[in-house]
Amino acid sequence: MIRRTFANHEGDEYADVVVELVREIRSMNTYVPGLELIMVNSNDEVIGYAMFSRLHIDRETTLASITALKNILFLLQMLFFIMWTVWKMS
Repeated sequence: MIRRTFANHEGDEYADVVVELVREIRSMNTYVPGLELIMVNSNDEVIGYAMFSRLHIDRETTLASITALKNILFLLQMLFFIMWTVWKMS
């Protein structure tokens, strides 16, 4: 499903990279199946996909790094909201 979705939108070479990345993340002990999200339209066509995993942050991590991570997560949430809004309007 992942390969087909990315190949349709980005091409075969890009899809191969994404599939390998997903396999690698799924094989790690930080993988959380409940944080793999798929958005489909009314025809059950995949229109969005996101995968999150746990992240180990050591004691040396600064407040700035944590703030940057929070900003990235916020941007991802906004991206999904925008995708959902565009889908609803189409």
